[in-house]
Amino acid sequence: MVDWNLVRERFRAYRRNFRTTWVLFKESRIGVAGLGIIVVFSAIAILGPYMGLRDPIFWRAPSEDLIDLRTNWATDTSTFLFDAGGPIESEVAIRLVPRTPNPPADRVYVASGDKLLAVDPRTGLRGWNRAFQTSATITAGPIAVNFGDHIDPRFLDEYVFVGTADGTFYALNDTSLGGETGTPGGSAVTTLRVTGSVTSIAAYSDFYAGYSPWERVYVGTSEGYLYAFRASNMTEVWNRTFGPGIAVRMAGTPLNPPSKLNYSAALTENGTRIFLNAGMWYGLYTENGTFAWPQPYSVGTPWTSAPVVGLPGDFSGGFGEIVYAASDDGWLLARLASTGDPYSAWQASSVAQLHPSGVKAIPVMRTASQRDPGPLFQPYIDGGTIFAASQSGILYAITRDAFGTEIAAGSVLWRYSDAILVERGFGFSAPPVFRPDLGLVFAPGSDPAGTTDPTDDMGVLFAIGEAGGLVWRKDFDAPVRAPPSIWVTQEAAQLVPSLWIGSSDGWVFSLSSTGIYLAPLPPGTYPSGNTYVWGTDNQGRDILSQFIWGSRIALIVGFASALLGVGIGLVVGLVSGYVGRKTDVVLMRFTDVVLVLPTLPLLIILSAILGASIWNVVLVIALLSWPGTARVIRAEILSLKERPYIHSARVTGASSMRIMFRHLTPNVMPLVFLYMTFSVSGAILFEAALSFLGLGDINTPSWGTMLSTIQQSDLIRAYWWLLPPGLGITLLSLAFFLVGRAFEQVVNPRLRTR
Repeated sequence: MVDWNLVRERFRAYRRNFRTTWVLFKESRIGVAGLGIIVVFSAIAILGPYMGLRDPIFWRAPSEDLIDLRTNWATDTSTFLFDAGGPIESEVAIRLVPRTPNPPADRVYVASGDKLLAVDPRTGLRGWNRAFQTSATITAGPIAVNFGDHIDPRFLDEYVFVGTADGTFYALNDTSLGGETGTPGGSAVTTLRVTGSVTSIAAYSDFYAGYSPWERVYVGTSEGYLYAFRASNMTEVWNRTFGPGIAVRMAGTPLNPPSKLNYSAALTENGTRIFLNAGMWYGLYTENGTFAWPQPYSVGTPWTSAPVVGLPGDFSGGFGEIVYAASDDGWLLARLASTGDPYSAWQASSVAQLHPSGVKAIPVMRTASQRDPGPLFQPYIDGGTIFAASQSGILYAITRDAFGTEIAAGSVLWRYSDAILVERGFGFSAPPVFRPDLGLVFAPGSDPAGTTDPTDDMGVLFAIGEAGGLVWRKDFDAPVRAPPSIWVTQEAAQLVPSLWIGSSDGWVFSLSSTGIYLAPLPPGTYPSGNTYVWGTDNQGRDILSQFIWGSRIALIVGFASALLGVGIGLVVGLVSGYVGRKTDVVLMRFTDVVLVLPTLPLLIILSAILGASIWNVVLVIALLSWPGTARVIRAEILSLKERPYIHSARVTGASSMRIMFRHLTPNVMPLVFLYMTFSVSGAILFEAALSFLGLGDINTPSWGTMLSTIQQSDLIRAYWWLLPPGLGITLLSLAFFLVGRAFEQVVNPRLRTR
């Protein structure tokens, strides 16, 4: 039964003791100042979740704040102007008006659901007076090709090709120039039936008026058929099958703008060979569809991208065009277009490895020891550089050839990824596009925003510089599943680079392709209407929110590790001091060993082994911080155990456990609290150091992680980002130290007389 009188007496005794201690404590000004700082930070940490803060990890400033990027127009295709609104899952096609130099783009074509739209690239208004209605959802195209003259607009012979899910292939002849025109119809539209859904379209045209024998259109289907049609009259030249249920995939858009817009990347420059994915890697003669290679070659199973043909890399004629393939499991393969032989430089490269197909290939390495899990999208080839994007959220630049003895053929020149987006599920969603005249790689992706609900997925378009640095980033309200189309149009005396891209919610956008990424943003109010009191970091995350959430982490780590570490030290000191003899010798020698260990290097090693977690950090700090407390507690216990009241307890038959924890422990608690305040200060500094070195949890916003990001980004000049975490660490650790010094005067009366 509980003795409530005893409980009340104990409570009154604790209250008297607290009042006496507080009277002594508040005589120390530095102690009161330190306690005030701790109270302020504790209040911030406790109230943080209720302050309506922005998520410190996943929230980003809107792209209109982060990017100085001009949006020319944004068009909703579901409006009465277009009467479409279906998802835009394919690349926007561009029609150029024949002219030299700098032919202007005067029309873009957009596939939206089961409709094909023509849009004015300057205004976003209609190019046709109504949408072209197809028989089913468009699954391939649009591909726009001019089979006429590329210099004189009088001889424009523009065709737009699309294919549908029900096996219908459309060829629309669109030669009307200037503003809004009628939708092609009658003899200007050719409709053909093929076996299976249309999966890909490729085309070849030369630069001259009139039709040559090589000017053809190729259609691949989901049932393993490849058709070749004459461009002059859309009659079938040949077809061949690769087996039922095998989707034929070809690279349909041009690979080498602005100079090589007249043919798809599936074809060689002279139009005599075509390369495709039909389960295996095939090379065919376009004249009759026979094998151009001795046999088909394996890339991997499954293989969902298309091979591409790169222009000759050795302009002296040492070798011709090379065909590249990117597998779904992170490999790049290359074969000569003329013979199908493996590219010799990769067979001899030190970074190449044996591919399951039996030849050496380039593993696209996510890290020094881990191959990218893929799938990789169709690569983009620019001379000797290969750009490859992965659904894992990483964009790679890979050198095709060796540079001296330092860089082997097939080496990764740089990788780009947004770690925060990747952490919440981001992946690239389409092949990259490189424009050498702009020096930019454009790569679209899909951001699930950290949830499994597809309805809140967002689209992201990155523009990356040739050296692998972010130039700008544009966010969209819906996923973007196709690369942008880019063209440089002359306006008066100025060349204006623009891009067009569609999103899966039926919107089409025209953007200036040469935006500037502005983050980190200094404090202020920005175009979206948002105010960032302390600015943002280089990812567009709110620094005030990070700072407040970081205070929670600092206090949690500080108190938890100090409580655990001092608890270990208390137990070791009690047992060692009271039991004595061999137990004392063993425990103290072990304490000495831990005490002389280099703390920070050992913290780094243990944190790396245990993994990046806040609780692992707490455990590691506690395991290395107890020896000092243990030695002080032992020394005090050696004195206390000789006191008369301890001898009296022994005589009355009290056990050693009762004596240690009932009689001795209360008498050493002032020392325990004293060392706990010092331990909290040290733990905050150690946690910041580990996070600064990259050993903290990246999903946990801590002050050390903020400083680490600043250092890695080389943005020390961003004072609004640098000062808050630095001052927070300094003030909070100093506050606990000051409280400890004041508490030391309470514990040791001799210090108060100085």
